[in-house]
Amino acid sequence: GEYKPLEGDWQPIQEGEHISLPQGEVTLRGKFNVFLPDGEVYENSAPLFVPLVEEGWYSADDVVVLNTVERYLKPLLDKGIDTLILGCTHYPVLSEAIAKIAGDEVTLINMGVSVSEYVKEYLENNNMLNSQNGGKTSFFVSDKPDSFKKQAQILLGRSICETQVKQVDINSI
Repeated sequence: GEYKPLEGDWQPIQEGEHISLPQGEVTLRGKFNVFLPDGEVYENSAPLFVPLVEEGWYSADDVVVLNTVERYLKPLLDKGIDTLILGCTHYPVLSEAIAKIAGDEVTLINMGVSVSEYVKEYLENNNMLNSQNGGKTSFFVSDKPDSFKKQAQILLGRSICETQVKQVDINSI
């Protein structure tokens, strides 16, 4: 489907000339060229980023993390990238380590933040935003609920109650 958040006034993307999109198993290959006809888009696989985060290894002071990040980013930095899109849900957890390796001249973009801002704006513009507090959060997972709770604590920065997580059989959906 369409990826609307990039169509807005997104200054770092519009100003970037050499954009990088590190990726895991799922990619947005070719999607960014539509929005950046005059820019260069470089894609690079970074399959170890997810397991690092899931093991709780994301500190910008951890030599294993820094060496892994540097190994994946060096070819991109050698091409002169000026913008790095953190497209995977796990990558922003590594943002301090990525920033340390990439340096101040590379703009990092957290796609999770941009997508949530877009959704909020869309809901507001269509009078669909629930402004009342007291909502309920539920998580439906196809994997082990205990494993999800551990990962959610890392990715969301808060604990998840056991009652909030429900395991589903993906084949029955």
